[in-house]
Amino acid sequence: MYKLTAEQAAVVKHTQGHARVSAVAGSGKTSTLVERVAYLLDQGVLARRLLVVMYNRSAREDFQQRLSRRLPANLAATLDVRTFHSFGWRLCHQWQRRGILASRQLQTQTWQWEKIAKQCMHVLAGQVNKSDLGDFNIEKALEDSHLQAFQSFCDHVKSGLEDASQTFTTGKYQQEYLYFIKGFDVFEKLCAQQGVMFFNDLLYRPLQALIKNPQLAKALQGFVDYIIVDEYQDVNPVQEYLLEIVAGESAQLMVVGDIDQCIYEWRGARPDYMLKHFETRFHPVTDYQLSYSFRFGPQIAFAANACIRHNQARLHNQLSIAYPESQDTKIDTKVGISQLIDMLDTWRSQANNAPEIGILVRHWSLSLTVQLVLLQMKIPFKIGRQDKFVFNLPSIQTLFSYMYLAYQDKISSLEQIPEEKRENYFYAILSAPSLYLRREQKKVLVKALAQIKDLKDLKKTSIKEVLPTASVTMQKKIQERLNILHRLLTPARLKSTARLVKHLLKVLDAHAQLEKQASQEEDALEAVRLLETFESYIKQQDAPLDVWLARWHNQEDTNQWQMHRASIEISSVHGAKGREWHTVILWGLQEGDFPCILRHQILEARELEAERRLFYVAMTRAKRHLILFIPNEKSDSSCVSRFVKEACWQQAQVLKKEDIQTKTLNQVAFLPAPWNQESRQVLQAYLDKFNQISLKEIAGNPIKKPADHAEIIPQAFCTIEQ
Repeated sequence: MYKLTAEQAAVVKHTQGHARVSAVAGSGKTSTLVERVAYLLDQGVLARRLLVVMYNRSAREDFQQRLSRRLPANLAATLDVRTFHSFGWRLCHQWQRRGILASRQLQTQTWQWEKIAKQCMHVLAGQVNKSDLGDFNIEKALEDSHLQAFQSFCDHVKSGLEDASQTFTTGKYQQEYLYFIKGFDVFEKLCAQQGVMFFNDLLYRPLQALIKNPQLAKALQGFVDYIIVDEYQDVNPVQEYLLEIVAGESAQLMVVGDIDQCIYEWRGARPDYMLKHFETRFHPVTDYQLSYSFRFGPQIAFAANACIRHNQARLHNQLSIAYPESQDTKIDTKVGISQLIDMLDTWRSQANNAPEIGILVRHWSLSLTVQLVLLQMKIPFKIGRQDKFVFNLPSIQTLFSYMYLAYQDKISSLEQIPEEKRENYFYAILSAPSLYLRREQKKVLVKALAQIKDLKDLKKTSIKEVLPTASVTMQKKIQERLNILHRLLTPARLKSTARLVKHLLKVLDAHAQLEKQASQEEDALEAVRLLETFESYIKQQDAPLDVWLARWHNQEDTNQWQMHRASIEISSVHGAKGREWHTVILWGLQEGDFPCILRHQILEARELEAERRLFYVAMTRAKRHLILFIPNEKSDSSCVSRFVKEACWQQAQVLKKEDIQTKTLNQVAFLPAPWNQESRQVLQAYLDKFNQISLKEIAGNPIKKPADHAEIIPQAFCTIEQ
């Protein structure tokens, strides 16, 4: 027999009606839900009358593994543990078999989607009346980046209850992409004609069927008595709607999540779905809290509470409380690249004893400096997304391809470069900023260009002969792009890397073109910031061109920087959700970067709260050490992210675990500097909550289960009684 915390035990033994569980970061909610399932089965609930819904496939697999360790194998195998999309897949399959939905084949490959998307663009190009297509251009529409933006738009539409026109407005898409609205309808018709569907249709098609025929809802109800949903703060309107249908009037619903960690609003999630909608739709509701965090010490718990308390869209009595046995967590602030290099040098000297480090950024362009520093120091690292590795970025590949071809031609000959690599370099030159060449056209063109042995022969290459179907305007743009390469051959330009990069960005009109080609304003800002960061770093380093080219050439194979032994991992904050590291560096904490503020934008209250939730998630990934990094050494206090001040980090620095366990509320008012009124209020609330839940632990809540399953609940939050 062993004991859960009192709060966990209350969740496990919930008896009647709907329940909403607010679980802070690191609260052991997954293990608690495993125990909830075991408890229900022990109470005689049939496994087939129980449905568990996890947010994604990895969470589902982890939950199933835990269940298999906790329950007899034959019983665990009968439980229905699904993601929303696997539930949608089953629904599509059943309704197709019954004739409710037209039969369609699920397509899972990117090229299959692109094939229909290209057909869609040709249909739009053939329409006589293009008044509702904006500045539609078939060459632009078929370019890779535009197709990807169109796919993102379709995903956006199918994750909500708004139509394509409303989604375009609320998503703040740029007017150049107005054709997305009409394109969505055409794409849907083509899919219907060809009898295919894609991943985002698994929920969208059943939703559309239910909207057209509300009577279908009855066919989904009455099959389960208990539904458990994890990560409820991340559900979108479609998932919320389907869940309400399935639950009907009889099923008891338990949802678990943390409103303060609702960070996927671009997927359709909103804090109100858990905060207000759930209670309205599933009344009455019993509320539970899992306040103890077993991940970090009181320092981070205090700082996280201090920051997130500024949000209005949250449960105001929810606080993250470090478990009494948790170790202290260190919080530091650092400034500038030089201090980052010093820290990395120290960790490198520790060799195999270096801690596991997560470097988190608000947007990927901020990671560029960190990546370049790590590469320069030859420190291996992992990166959350391969396409965000510095030398995989199209705009960076373009710059280095220009410089490398010009330099190699100057010192020897292009023949010294393998033909396949020459093709890759010319492909990069023709890709960013986009000329709106189709992939097939670029492949034909680079095959011809790769045969050139001397850059002076570029003028002899007839673009018209190589691409006879390209328009005269397109042929002229291609020639202009290649002429830039030929003009780089002056000794003065090849002497300074910084000067050469500045020249290339100017003649390519890179900033303006990349900003114009982005489908959304935030993407435009990201593209410009990336180039500005790269140009600034090149200028600071002042390394000769041959040094930079050798560094780039050696790192083209990114695998050496994805070593499984690498203790450093770079991730966006969005990608870090559900993760944890011994040490977390929050890089780029400048106002405008975090919170992310677009040009000439004043953040609305809702947008600011969304940014603050991101900061809260980032902070709570650390277990033993949190480092708040301001990269600009010249930044004054007004340039530092407002969230750093809100986190009361100076007070958190001096806070000790013993202070929490020994101080009484009447002592808080007399704390000396650096404690101020705001931080005293946070500490007072923390102490009050700590004492409140500590009193609940005195009685304890024992739950019987076989001893051989005890390891499923970490030692941090259960005690074993012999």
